[in-house]
Amino acid sequence: MSDGGLKEGSYIYIPASSRIFLMQDDKVIDCKKTKQLSKPVYVVYLGENKTNNDFGKVFYEGKVWNVYKQNIYPRKENE
Repeated sequence: MSDGGLKEGSYIYIPASSRIFLMQDDKVIDCKKTKQLSKPVYVVYLGENKTNNDFGKVFYEGKVWNVYKQNIYPRKENE
């Protein structure tokens, strides 16, 4: 998914089994800093990763994580 329709601060949906990454300077820190979601989540979208546009930034469990854009879905109005 392209983030063209998403705005920073909007809620998005990430499906279960999606992998999210902790990054430093928009690069993966190490493989232990990844997490596979066991359930779908709604999180706040923080914008596109500036150095790797395959990723979008999200706020999850008190940290900024990166997720592949293909796993980012806009929240529907009735959710």
